[in-house]
Amino acid sequence: MSVPAARIRWQGFATILKSPGAGRTVASTAAFNMVLFGALGLGGVLLARTLGPTARGQYAAITAWLDVALMIGQCGQPAALCFHVARDPECAREYVATSRAFMLTTSALVLIAGMLFAPVLAHGSSEVAAGYRIASGAAVAALAGTGYVSSLQARDLHRWNVVRVSQPLLSLTAITGLWALRLLTLHCALTVLAATLLLQAFFAYCCCRVSGLAPGTSEPALVSPLACYGLTQLAALAPTTFNTQLGQLVLSQTVPAADLGRYAIAVSLPLLPMPLASAVGNVAFPRLAALRVTTEATRGLQFLAVIGSAVIASAGTYSTTLFSLRLNF
Repeated sequence: MSVPAARIRWQGFATILKSPGAGRTVASTAAFNMVLFGALGLGGVLLARTLGPTARGQYAAITAWLDVALMIGQCGQPAALCFHVARDPECAREYVATSRAFMLTTSALVLIAGMLFAPVLAHGSSEVAAGYRIASGAAVAALAGTGYVSSLQARDLHRWNVVRVSQPLLSLTAITGLWALRLLTLHCALTVLAATLLLQAFFAYCCCRVSGLAPGTSEPALVSPLACYGLTQLAALAPTTFNTQLGQLVLSQTVPAADLGRYAIAVSLPLLPMPLASAVGNVAFPRLAALRVTTEATRGLQFLAVIGSAVIASAGTYSTTLFSLRLNF
């Protein structure tokens, strides 16, 4: 790159950074991410302490399969919807409604598959099979709210952050209450997960109404752009998701549940830097999508988003490694 071109790129990028609230938005999103991961972490600690290694392993197995089911069922729609709502705000309601119809179709398929394969994944255990069926219901609730949550990222980032943290905080509150009453079991934990995902979907819908994203009418013509963008995202996300979850998926079928419970706790440590690293991308993605023309400024924003996330993730991973070594001693 020539010196003048680089100067133009960074001048344009500086203009984007100086837009009202840009730095504050990144910091706020990072803070919300920390709250989200903190609530998930505390809830996981309570579950691990209360359920014991075996039930904790069963919970880890069920939620690992749930994550994969959600990834497949969403078909890349979170990114696709955020992109198109930011890109074409005048048709935002129609995009949200079309994506909702798409998600209701895939959620029905996920529910049927979950009910059919529950006994197989549970190795004949009726209690664990019931847990998989509860998780199938949780998947339906999550998929029903996918469109509403994702569209908020493009329209109202603050409400999107609030909606995202609502489910982990509600779940942590319910789990803490059950723990205090000594009623926390595997089925109770999964029921809390399903109920809080349903409440989150309803909350997201209410926020979409306030933000002008709902109600709307689905348009058959919008299925193609949403599906095409979504499938490319699915192709990009699938290897990463399977790589992340592969260990737990395999172990859920090959080792005792207690061993999987210990493994699930261990592999959660590398995820600690994620809240800070992902904040840059959370803010940059809808801003880039809203810019219809690729310029030196947008390329600069893309470059800094990647580099900034990589630096934050590297620093966080190094700190986590040192912390893990201290725990071994």
